[in-house]
Amino acid sequence: MIATCADIGAPRRMYCIRRISLASLAIVLCFGWSAGAEELPFRHASIPGSPGGEIGPGALVSEPTRLKGVKAWTIETRDHRGPITIAKFAPDGKILATGGQDGTVRLWDARSGQLQRVLPAHRGRVRAIAFSPDGSLLASAGSDGGLRFWHVATGQSSVVTNFRKGAVNSLAFMPDGKRIVLSADSGHVTLWRLRDLKPEWTLTTAAGSIPRDVAVSPDGKMVALAMPGGSYIIDAKTHGIVHKIRSNSRALAWSPFSRDLALQSPGTLSFFEPGRKRTDRRGKQTAENLKHFGPREKRTDHSVSGDGRSSSAVDWSPATGLLASCGTEDEIRVYDTDHKLVYKLGPPGISAPWLSWSSDGRRLIAGDDIWDTNTGKRVGSAGRSYGGARRQIVQWHKDGEAMLWRDSGKDLLWVTFDGGGTSKAAIDQGHGPIRMSPDGERLATSAGPRGDILLQDRKKMGEAIRLSGHKLAVIALRWSGDGTRLASASYDTTVRVWDAKRGGVQHVLSAGPLAPTCLDWSKDDEKLVSGGGDHDIRVWDATTGKRLHTLKADSPASHVSWSPTGKLLASGHLDGSIVIWDAAGKQLRQFREDVGKIVDLQWDDDETVVSSDGRTLRFWTSELDTHRAMQVLPARGVLSPNRRVLAAPGPQIMTLWRARFGQPIQVLLALPGGDHVTIDPNGHWRGDPQSAKHLVYVVATSDGQETLTPAQFSKKYGWKNDPARVRSIKWELAQ
Repeated sequence: MIATCADIGAPRRMYCIRRISLASLAIVLCFGWSAGAEELPFRHASIPGSPGGEIGPGALVSEPTRLKGVKAWTIETRDHRGPITIAKFAPDGKILATGGQDGTVRLWDARSGQLQRVLPAHRGRVRAIAFSPDGSLLASAGSDGGLRFWHVATGQSSVVTNFRKGAVNSLAFMPDGKRIVLSADSGHVTLWRLRDLKPEWTLTTAAGSIPRDVAVSPDGKMVALAMPGGSYIIDAKTHGIVHKIRSNSRALAWSPFSRDLALQSPGTLSFFEPGRKRTDRRGKQTAENLKHFGPREKRTDHSVSGDGRSSSAVDWSPATGLLASCGTEDEIRVYDTDHKLVYKLGPPGISAPWLSWSSDGRRLIAGDDIWDTNTGKRVGSAGRSYGGARRQIVQWHKDGEAMLWRDSGKDLLWVTFDGGGTSKAAIDQGHGPIRMSPDGERLATSAGPRGDILLQDRKKMGEAIRLSGHKLAVIALRWSGDGTRLASASYDTTVRVWDAKRGGVQHVLSAGPLAPTCLDWSKDDEKLVSGGGDHDIRVWDATTGKRLHTLKADSPASHVSWSPTGKLLASGHLDGSIVIWDAAGKQLRQFREDVGKIVDLQWDDDETVVSSDGRTLRFWTSELDTHRAMQVLPARGVLSPNRRVLAAPGPQIMTLWRARFGQPIQVLLALPGGDHVTIDPNGHWRGDPQSAKHLVYVVATSDGQETLTPAQFSKKYGWKNDPARVRSIKWELAQ
């Protein structure tokens, strides 16, 4: 079906020349934007490195002290703070680039493994990286919606952009190195010119169809797009759909020596050759030149069937033409140009979310490992990282001092903002909720899928009270304000109120047909509210267990929160809306912006609601119809008891902010071995002097960017760290 669109008006003109309707995908092709068109999904942002400003998004030093010859600088760890999320060899094989959960990109010497450069790229996880064909540029995309381009030789950031309509999830340079194709969670697939950051064309997929991967053919004439329910080949010049491939692909890769396209689908690796004719089972010729066989069907030379588990990555060697593929919890399999299995790497059970060959074909990155393809042995790792806390949880002590870090599935690590000791609990908690009591002395933790809850004294972690009664795993836990009771919500669709001292159950509350996901006590501990599952929000008398109100919402609640006086109730929902209710259950007002689901909700006072969609923290005013946005990523901050300081956890860091002004106070940085350093906005830090061996300084100058040891930085720029400048958090809370 072909449709045309009328002129939308000056000075913005956009002509839609084609609409193609397919069973699982509708793509609208648009082009011809004038400069400054509002429809452009990119916008220019300020380039970091101005004197006195932070060096990049998510930099640990937000207001660096001005130094002669330095534009901006920050402190980082030598290794990634947390898991590596993506890794790629440069085209010449000399450099290995890694992106991490910490938002940084690191460049390593591919031979020696030595760190060359740290690039503070994003606020949030690095999702994709790509080298230009000549290796001079590196593009990186993050979960913060940012897309940045780096000069590999100097570390300088040439362009900084923000993708307003969803984070970029895949990148591919065109062979000329002057254009780049990207796909985003918003459903946009765009070919961009780098010289002016203008699009040559944009495809917008149907709602709910999120592109998974993009790949450009070696001659630059075709762009392959992996989508749920089917893959597509686009003509790079006319931006028309050339082929639809009936394959639920998750990853794509073009052969450097032929017209073959490898498609990795759940359990099946397939090969597609554009222009080749095939015949169907009845002997009739068909334009579909790919045979797709499911995991249980017969294997052919053009379809390599796996064990039915989801596959995740493919890549062709530019030197030998060998193809490497890996499925989740499967071997790394290498095929020749005839699609025949040559060998396998690693033991069964390996999971490789990305693959990348070196330029000579002798090494292969598969997930975190580097393999020698001649010997079949593991020879190194894709960069370095230290695991630290798998998940971090922050809760304020009643005196405004403490927080909690969780460093593994079995250990709980307690750390105060000003240093302090640790406590460990030798229990398997999985990924369930954990809550600290208001006095900071006890922990309530989910004990696994059977629904048990453990109450532990922080000073006697080996001793615990077990609360049994739920039939399925616990979703949410919440202490009463006085710490005498504990409320729990479970997948068994009940809410239970427990005696936290004796361990008995006081009430079993039916929360509807679906499991509740959020709980909150009123400030006087007389009421309990539950939400989630269905659209109803239920308010209970916490003393008698009687249901007081059932509030009807338009979307399931993801968070509920009572105001400090208990006169108002706020509910945040999966559709991004926030609703304010009075104590009698009457809806007072509802408001929302174009954001994702509300992932956190709390009150600053009875006139201000603080909400987060995971990317932006918003303070809604007393009228609750306007807001001021404060960027705190990850944006899951928790306000101190006096509402003056907000603590926001990140990858091995905890950032403290002055809540009302959005000003950073300090960063608590976790280091390997359990050490911690506290960094102020100007770059002074306090901690064990031995911690310096884990730190590097990232410096931006007019000549580019360099990464130095503390000793090198001090000698070159005359910097002297002054730990006395780093104030106590107790001092900040008292202001």
